[in-house]
Amino acid sequence: HHYSPEMLELIYAFRASKPHIPMVALIDFGDAGLRQQLLNAGVREVMNKPVDKAQLAHCLQTVLKMQRMA
Repeated sequence: HHYSPEMLELIYAFRASKPHIPMVALIDFGDAGLRQQLLNAGVREVMNKPVDKAQLAHCLQTVLKMQRMA
């Protein structure tokens, strides 16, 4: 379940043009290769699906806290 090359290019382009905006991705559980591809592309946090509200809220709080500290 790898992202298409076009999707990764879009992520890289977005990261280059808007480096101050953190990205979070949701992926299928256990796809370590995809997780690494996304992190290499500049995604700040990668979460496994399914995600519940508490997990998502915690992830977003963490990403925003890291953003303020940067």
